Amino acid sequence: MTDKVEQILKNLLQKHIVVTVKGKTVKKGKLIIFRTIGCFVRLEILNGTKQEHVEMPFPFQVSNNPLGTEYLFDYRLETLADGDE
Repeated sequence: MTDKVEQILKNLLQKHIVVTVKGKTVKKGKLIIFRTIGCFVRLEILNGTKQEHVEMPFPFQVSNNPLGTEYLFDYRLETLADGDE
């Protein structure tokens, strides 16, 4: 899963991104760099002249729309367990 997330983020470098959580915008701007720190990903985002960051854990599953313009990082427990109770 780590390789898939890193590949997605490499494709998004120097592009305008919007990070949302439950429909609310958390950060938006140009993705300038990302780092993996343990089991977290740290995104450095340039918003105008201000550089901001957001840290998030590695997702359990990643999906995208057919155009590849949106990525969904899934943190639900049922995706972690793959439907096995």
